[in-house]
Amino acid sequence: MSNQVGKRYVIIGNGIAAITAAEVLRQEDTSAAIVMLSNDEQPVLYRPALKDYLAGRLDEARLPARTETFYQEHDIHFYADPAVSLDTQQQYVRLKSGKKLRYSRLLLACGARPARLQCQGSDLKGVVTLRNLEDYQEVMGHLPGARHIVVCGSGTLALETIETLRQQGHEVTHLVRKRTLWSEVLDETASDLVLQQERRDGVQVRRETEIAEITGRQGRVHALLTTSGEALPCDLLICAIGIEPNLDCIEGSNIAHSRGIHVNAFMRTSTPNVYAAGDIVEIQDPLTRRMRVLGQWYPAIQQARTAAYSMLDLLDPQHDTPSFQVQTFYNATFLYGLPFAATGLTYPSGGQGLQEIIADPEPRSYRKVLLKNGVPVGMLGLGNRAQALAFKRAIDHRVQMGSIAFCLFLPDFNLNDWLDNQDVPPPLLGAKLAEKARADAPEKDTNPVPQPQPGAPPRPAIVSPLPTTDKKPALKPEDKPQRIDWYLVPDTDVSQWAHIQPLQLSKSEKLFVGRQPGSHLLLDMETISRTHAEIFFTDGRYVLRDLGSTNGIFINGYRMPPRSVHFLQDNEEISFGSRARFICLCHTHDAPDTAPLAPLKGISEKLPIPLMGMEGNTGGLMRRFATATAGSVGKTEKIPALQVLTELVAYKEAAHQRSTPLPGLVICRCCGIANTQKARFCASCSAPLDIESKE
Repeated sequence: MSNQVGKRYVIIGNGIAAITAAEVLRQEDTSAAIVMLSNDEQPVLYRPALKDYLAGRLDEARLPARTETFYQEHDIHFYADPAVSLDTQQQYVRLKSGKKLRYSRLLLACGARPARLQCQGSDLKGVVTLRNLEDYQEVMGHLPGARHIVVCGSGTLALETIETLRQQGHEVTHLVRKRTLWSEVLDETASDLVLQQERRDGVQVRRETEIAEITGRQGRVHALLTTSGEALPCDLLICAIGIEPNLDCIEGSNIAHSRGIHVNAFMRTSTPNVYAAGDIVEIQDPLTRRMRVLGQWYPAIQQARTAAYSMLDLLDPQHDTPSFQVQTFYNATFLYGLPFAATGLTYPSGGQGLQEIIADPEPRSYRKVLLKNGVPVGMLGLGNRAQALAFKRAIDHRVQMGSIAFCLFLPDFNLNDWLDNQDVPPPLLGAKLAEKARADAPEKDTNPVPQPQPGAPPRPAIVSPLPTTDKKPALKPEDKPQRIDWYLVPDTDVSQWAHIQPLQLSKSEKLFVGRQPGSHLLLDMETISRTHAEIFFTDGRYVLRDLGSTNGIFINGYRMPPRSVHFLQDNEEISFGSRARFICLCHTHDAPDTAPLAPLKGISEKLPIPLMGMEGNTGGLMRRFATATAGSVGKTEKIPALQVLTELVAYKEAAHQRSTPLPGLVICRCCGIANTQKARFCASCSAPLDIESKE
């Protein structure tokens, strides 16, 4: 614990960065005075949950990230008197009331405000931004009468808002200013994959489109005119076009800033005893030299912890490197239902000398890692984020991986095991107290692996280029890792459903239930809605969500409220509508989580063709494929109705060897889907069908 007797820490702001820093300061310094300045007396809301509030899954009472007694519990002096200016020479803050407040160390955590459109009509009713609870409540007030909703923006906020609105049945048009979504992170391939998800869900997407003018009737938005000259009807316009850091209080000071405040790796500004963290910060990527305002929840928390330790003089710039690097933070979320993870540089530009290693194409999946001189500098996983933290571990410690570059995405290669054999430390996920880190480290007889210093050469590889075969001591039976798989198993007492195979639940992907082709659990009957339900994994549990189905979902005979959620439990009965009954079962066996998925005992490895849409829009295509493959299609972890899977891949590989084309079908190299010979673009992923794919 630091003994900073007589210190006064002043924090400007009341968001998650400010609250987190205050907690760390109080934990490490029990005697110092901590003062927080803001015009909002309520502790911060958990902003990532506002989309669930919009969807009706959470009520307002569950949104606060801290209790109302937070200030009293941590002995923090809160003033609802915001700062208006700084005197960094005399070290005091001038408040709105005219008072002056001196500080020993100052943290700027003022947050940001939503960016707004700068065009005619942007002040009309029905033009809203999304940042705080009041914004979401305004949107919810407009929704009952909204027939034409337009969302502009290309980041995660725009995507999650559109997905929520579509789940509620609203018609949505998405305007994207550039050609790609989230252009700071996603490349064109990843962006197209997410855009395809949107279009499959019925969203009208307009790329490279901006709003030139907003027209209204009786003071309310009525239509939009785009820069391409298109007129769009609109009675609710939601703007999610980024943020603008709140820099008002530093105007006239000598603190270096442009769009946001410039800081070093320790969250120090250009002025002594002044620090900054959160959405107000602008950071520079050391590789591209590009400046970015992150505006994301998790980095704000980690920046605040680093800033607090720096304010306490517990991170020595001369000897210690903070264990959280803002340019390589771990970013994990969902992009329109696709699991996503990224760290470091994900979008190379010319002249950087980067090598891209891309995993073999899989349906709705895209993974890659970027190397510079054999050292990883970034990774991206969309649809499949397996081993994402292992890649971050290698990036954090600048591990030389050039010799194993082409093994990285092999199914039987485990990067974590390889890094363990190299004695690479764990990934850097947050700032750590330097003294505690040294005290907590176990003593070793051998020399410890040194932490990389800025500018240091990369760690050399010390094993063969192939995956290691060194075996660790065998585990005792009671110590073997347990793999727990969950299934929805059809109730065999209902004869017409007895042929349906169990659906294995996924921890990484949201699974859909309905009669719409493409559903993971396809139930083709009149009592099932097109998109009836979804199942996803969060906080260690599987969640079943009703998507506004007409005939509902019944749990052990009791109907779930419309659009509600339910945590699945072992051995409970789940009915979609009144006739499609399933049992939720948990299956435990000795196998690591990375092991291949094993079929449930007694379950056939073949799925009957009718489950694959034999009588639907693709029936003719499936009949031809059935003829070519002896009338059955292989089962995989997921069971999309339009996805031709294991046997198709094997048939395609055999076709290469015998130089005989698959009769009447064209195989998409991007997603593996079978298409008709006349098709120019894939019916599933919209990728061009090149000549080579028609083998």
